[in-house]
Amino acid sequence: MLILCNSFFGRQMTYAFRRIRSADMGTFAGNDKQGNMRFFTFVFCLCLMSACGVHYVSPRFDAQTSNHKLIAIIPCQIENTGRQPAKMTQEHANQIEEAESRMFQLSLYNSFLRKSGRGKNAIKVEIQPVEKTLFLLQGKEIGIRESWSVPAESLAVALGVDAVVKTRISKKRFLSDLESFGIDFGTEVLEDLLEDVTLPPDAEKTYDIKAETSLFNGTDGSLLWKVAVDRQASWDYPPEEVLQSVTNKFARKFPYRK
Repeated sequence: MLILCNSFFGRQMTYAFRRIRSADMGTFAGNDKQGNMRFFTFVFCLCLMSACGVHYVSPRFDAQTSNHKLIAIIPCQIENTGRQPAKMTQEHANQIEEAESRMFQLSLYNSFLRKSGRGKNAIKVEIQPVEKTLFLLQGKEIGIRESWSVPAESLAVALGVDAVVKTRISKKRFLSDLESFGIDFGTEVLEDLLEDVTLPPDAEKTYDIKAETSLFNGTDGSLLWKVAVDRQASWDYPPEEVLQSVTNKFARKFPYRK
């Protein structure tokens, strides 16, 4: 099942497109109140679609996961697409991305925990603590960056779980508050990094964050569930809070609710 946008919006947009083709723009200022309402709905839909995401659930999800008891969250794959600070080396950039990877893994884990338990709509599967996940990966000589490309079924065997959650984030700026998540940044480039995240006078006021998280079956690596979202964030808004809102959305959409 793939969910993109509500069919009501689709009908309204179809009407509006036909209206645009059959009349000049002055028509919309006339007395056709119903038509005008549909046109404004069309404009609203265009704005809404910019924030639309993808939500996929395997049609055989219940059968594929009937015996699932334990899942693990893999360190997040991070891609920084913005300008790299002048004094930052590639080694520093890699250190930051791996620290952010752990930060997001922990954030996602905490969001999942808040939605777990015995409540009516709670997540009903156990989630492996991230400390254990990292320990077991290290024991198998799988580093954070290496875990991004290891097949899901291999990760499930290494971690002793029934399924794994893999996440990818693409963004234009580094996070600055890694310490608040209990992560030791440990690099002298931090001050330069904080200076470089200041918004240039001629730059846009927002930047894009693209995020997707997927649940893979541990037995065969098949895709069980996926959510992808695009977000625009203000440069004045702390990026770690933006990513927290993303992990909360992923947790709200996560399956294993029955």
